[in-house]
Amino acid sequence: MGLATKDLIQEHEVIRKALNILSNAVNQIDKQNINRDLLLDLVEFFKIFADKCHHGKEEQYLFEAMVSKGFSKESGPIAVMLSEHTLGRSFVRNMAEALREEGDSSINKFKENALQYIDLLNQHIDKENNILFVMADRVIMDEEQEELYKQYVKFENENIGEQKIDVKNKLNI
Repeated sequence: MGLATKDLIQEHEVIRKALNILSNAVNQIDKQNINRDLLLDLVEFFKIFADKCHHGKEEQYLFEAMVSKGFSKESGPIAVMLSEHTLGRSFVRNMAEALREEGDSSINKFKENALQYIDLLNQHIDKENNILFVMADRVIMDEEQEELYKQYVKFENENIGEQKIDVKNKLNI
């Protein structure tokens, strides 16, 4: 396993922890009052850490490196991952909208989108960890993986900064 893909797999573990927190929160919505602060923190985590940071590194660096090795963006595994990133963004956007609204329909909208997001991301992570990253490791040599990792660090420092730490700390993950 290369350094760049290993970093992404470690981030997947953090994202799965947040998905578990979201799943527990959704399951408790019917049993008690809605913890809007927690749900808002989760939505913020998914926007900043999962999408802006993690998916940003995949889309701007890993996928581009794979394309340079002959993979297609228009079909195949990278195209699937990109379409799932887009679908995930729509679920997160819908969750955020539902939290700004009032009433039972907004609760149902939140739950529906949260459950679809949890299902999508769990399957997505499995595909990346077990298929896409294995393919990447076959074609992206160790030196290139190290360079990708350096690009990840630079990207995080320039584009996310303390936001990554803040959203993880809010959820204690």
